[in-house]
Amino acid sequence: MGNDIVAYRITIGLFYQKTSLGCLRKTVYRYCFSLNDMLAELIKMISRFKLCTCNLYRTCSNLIAFYLLLLCLLLICGDIEPNPGPERTHEYSEKTLSIFHCNIRSLRNKLNYIADIIEDNDVVFFTETHLDSNITDDDISIMGFQVPVRKDRNSHGGGIIMYFKNYVHITRRQDLEHDEIESDLNKNFMSDLPSNIKDVIFINGLINIIDKATDFDTRTSSSSLLDPILVTDSIPVLDKDTIPIDRGISDHDGTCVTIDCGFSKSRTYIRSIWDYKRGDYDLMKQKVLNTNWEILISDASDVHVAATNFTNTFINITSACIPTRDVAIRCDDKVWFDSNLRQETRKRDRLRKFFIRSSSTSTEHKYKQQRNKVNNLKKQAKKHFYATINENLDELKVANSKQYWKTINMLIKSDRPTHDIPPLRDPDQNFNLAYEGTEKSEILNKYFCSISNLDDANKDLPEFDDRCRDFLSQIIVSEQDVLDIVSTLDANKAVGPDIVSNRMLLAVRNEISKPLCLLFNKSLHDREWRMSDVCVSQGL
Repeated sequence: MGNDIVAYRITIGLFYQKTSLGCLRKTVYRYCFSLNDMLAELIKMISRFKLCTCNLYRTCSNLIAFYLLLLCLLLICGDIEPNPGPERTHEYSEKTLSIFHCNIRSLRNKLNYIADIIEDNDVVFFTETHLDSNITDDDISIMGFQVPVRKDRNSHGGGIIMYFKNYVHITRRQDLEHDEIESDLNKNFMSDLPSNIKDVIFINGLINIIDKATDFDTRTSSSSLLDPILVTDSIPVLDKDTIPIDRGISDHDGTCVTIDCGFSKSRTYIRSIWDYKRGDYDLMKQKVLNTNWEILISDASDVHVAATNFTNTFINITSACIPTRDVAIRCDDKVWFDSNLRQETRKRDRLRKFFIRSSSTSTEHKYKQQRNKVNNLKKQAKKHFYATINENLDELKVANSKQYWKTINMLIKSDRPTHDIPPLRDPDQNFNLAYEGTEKSEILNKYFCSISNLDDANKDLPEFDDRCRDFLSQIIVSEQDVLDIVSTLDANKAVGPDIVSNRMLLAVRNEISKPLCLLFNKSLHDREWRMSDVCVSQGL
């Protein structure tokens, strides 16, 4: 295989032979070989030779033998793929990493604008930040991104900063940083480059994938490419483009690249939920009334068995009366992200897949049009949300406390999910990073156990003063007590491990009060299941 990536990977030979058996017949034999230019010429020469000698091989067996001989001659030449074919384009994959860069010309007072531009990117770089030590990380934090990594020069020029999402693990190599070394690629890549830059690019096998102007001089109306993206040919680039930036923000356009990185950044999962709007509650009430709860609860051996019987039976009744459906849970959705915007985003992603697979001009134009439309819709939705935020908060505080606090957390830029724990170092495994949830829980469990072990040797317990003089000899729960408590349940509360929701109980509150009353009274009776010997271990 030749090293020239522009050369044809397929050479097709068309061979014709005529037989002199009374009527002319034309047989077409097609072969496909991956050759360089020299071997392609060799095939042409052999094909001409075959035309001269074909009449000598009239039988089918002789023809097959000739072509096998021809194939063997080509294969023993070497440098030929046995099964060649066209080089396939990269298939679209959700395991991608998107990187954005822009010469921002002072980062301060531009955060609101750039937050909308970089929202869909995983790693973001800004140069010429013009920051100093007086500007803290909290002052320049962007919602949805981790604490930025920065290297400042002063407030008058220079500086670089990097933002990244919480699922991207970043390790800063400060041992490779040097204050006296400064790289300058401030050269127009649309014209001839200096020899030293050409040498660096050639020696390291780099290529520039940006082919549009990124710097625009409003005084001279000239444009140049000063923001290249240099990659090696081993990096699977799926998409690259320039992002228009308002000239009041910067005289440079942004550049972005999407590569196939091999890890999934998706924070979307499928959950099965109850479709309460389609539930048959009359049938559910009838099934609860027809169930013999006395056998399931009162005749049970202990309260644990009774509780299990109640839960399983009630869930079976609910499953028969209330259908379920699968929904996609998106952890990173913004409060202002509505259904129309989600539909347009899906359309953008579909066009992006078509563009990556086909690489045609028409699909590229459609994809970029849809991408710009989605960006504009995001700006409008976000602007409208913040314009009506006061009214929304007042309504949410009364109607949905969960959504209310979610909105509050978003406004105070405390949006890191509580379930998302960053990688932890395991002291028992040479301080290697732990990424899996089970590994993190084991590390935290060992740590809290280690700090909870107290040395209580030779320690006497203090005297306990019994201040209670009254006793409840018997507690009986009535059905009305249960009904009153069930009626106060909040239907918006999340379910527990038994997946019995408050909304299910509220739907049949009158009918379910009797079995719940039996269950509560059974748990209050003196039985052997409530008695046990407890041994206090040393150190607890």
